[in-house]
Amino acid sequence: MKNKDKEEKISFAQAFKMNWRAFGIIYRKRPQMIASRLIASIWDVLTPYAEIWLSARIIDELAGDRDPGRLKFLVIFTLAVTAASALISAFIRKWRDVQDTSFWFAVDRIFIEKKASLDYADLDNPKTHELIAAMETIGSYAGYTAFSKIWAKNAKAHVLGNRFFWHFGWLGWDDEAAADIRIYNQQRFCGKYIANKESAFESKGLYAKLSKYPIGVYSVLSTGLSVLFSAAVNAYICIKAVSGAFGVGMVTQYTASTMRVFSGIGMLIEFYGDIKNNAAYLKLDFQLIDMKSSLQKGTRRVEPPRKESGGIEFKNVSFKYPGTDDYVLKNVSIKFRPGSRLAAVGMNGSGKTTFIKLLCRLYDPTEGEILYNGVNIKEYDYGEYMRMFAVVFQDFYITKFKLGENVSSGPITDREKVEKCLESAGFADKLAEYEKGIDTYMGKIYDPDGVECSGGEAQKIAIARALYKDAPFIILDEPTASLDPIAEADIYSKFNDIAKGKSAIYISHRLSSCKFCDEIAVFHEGQIIQHGSHDELLSDEDGKYRQLWYAQAQYYQK
Repeated sequence: MKNKDKEEKISFAQAFKMNWRAFGIIYRKRPQMIASRLIASIWDVLTPYAEIWLSARIIDELAGDRDPGRLKFLVIFTLAVTAASALISAFIRKWRDVQDTSFWFAVDRIFIEKKASLDYADLDNPKTHELIAAMETIGSYAGYTAFSKIWAKNAKAHVLGNRFFWHFGWLGWDDEAAADIRIYNQQRFCGKYIANKESAFESKGLYAKLSKYPIGVYSVLSTGLSVLFSAAVNAYICIKAVSGAFGVGMVTQYTASTMRVFSGIGMLIEFYGDIKNNAAYLKLDFQLIDMKSSLQKGTRRVEPPRKESGGIEFKNVSFKYPGTDDYVLKNVSIKFRPGSRLAAVGMNGSGKTTFIKLLCRLYDPTEGEILYNGVNIKEYDYGEYMRMFAVVFQDFYITKFKLGENVSSGPITDREKVEKCLESAGFADKLAEYEKGIDTYMGKIYDPDGVECSGGEAQKIAIARALYKDAPFIILDEPTASLDPIAEADIYSKFNDIAKGKSAIYISHRLSSCKFCDEIAVFHEGQIIQHGSHDELLSDEDGKYRQLWYAQAQYYQK
């Protein structure tokens, strides 16, 4: 442990460099926010001395000549300076407060932009999840001054405590979880963690113990030493005044100035503590900010699939997720012809969805290679390659924005196209019920007149979004799982039109839906164990496809 602590210790120079970099990052996003804080700090430090000096001159005059003209001038001048100082202070504070309101938005934007720029593989890594949880604490624990070393040393406990808080503390606000919470009385489950007095920030937790010792002891010593030094300086001033070294006005000036100096020293100590304290968190934040893409980003332009030697080919592809030893896919080889329709079938966990993620370059293979037009897909421009695919995943997401914005994945630029895609996805009847059409909000967060969609309706919107992208490859991962039989049949009947002129991959547990596909790949335990047409696979009496087909067919027959 000692060696570990020694390795993690951050020097003041390193801490200052990290904080300076953080200020630079925020300054580029919100320059006025940094400027307003800096000017406000300097102004707050300097202005009291002018008032102290003027007050001392008035007291000296009252204790000395008592010249009415000079007293009048000093009083009027002091009032003018005080009034001007108050007005300027109010203006600066207002400016600073206005800028401070956007502080957390600026910080959030920095990390949101970073998360958006990360490759899916990196974002899905558990280590990245830990860094994201840590970055949410940026600056949250500044201000522990002399105790910052103690808090910084336990930064990991902060992160864990915050992760519990953000999950359980906000679970009651999650509208998607509301029904389950009420049906299963899950607040009791949350209460287990909320009532845990030994968690990081509770009364019997780590920081409660630290508050008693050493923080409590240090606090008493710090306050006591401050009082002793202040008393010593004031005693010296009084002795000098008694000896006639200076008058009562100077006593007032020196005493007040001394208090301000000690206050300034306290602020410097606090500043030192903040720098050291924030560094422990900034170290984690910068690990996220400095994270580089793990995927190779080529420069080759993407061309349309060549009919003869083009299309997609998996060559001996194997894959295991980062941090695991088990292969999800093992030695997969398959060629997918341009313009054809491929159905991927198999039991849960057989590797079908992972196969799609590799095809779309959300991950790269652990072994083997994937070719497009005979070229390894790593050589292509990453953005261009990704634009070739329109995918409806099982865990698709519909935002709370407008219906049309969900379909177009942004501002509605082609209303006619949006409506046409919704119609092709079987959403036309529902759309006709919406008074605001494609301007209807999905949910009531932004508009009390918004609508709540059923699972099947949301799935149709997701399909419409894939159609709107108009990519050469369309991939549907269980696209009818939430649809009723009639809506499912409607999607199947329109599938040829939906995929017209495109290459299509269709993942389904319902084998009856695979009959319209040109080829079927049967996945089992991470491997493709059969590949062929429906008739070819059904004719193989010992094959897995025939087994699955008749296992489902008996229910339809009954």
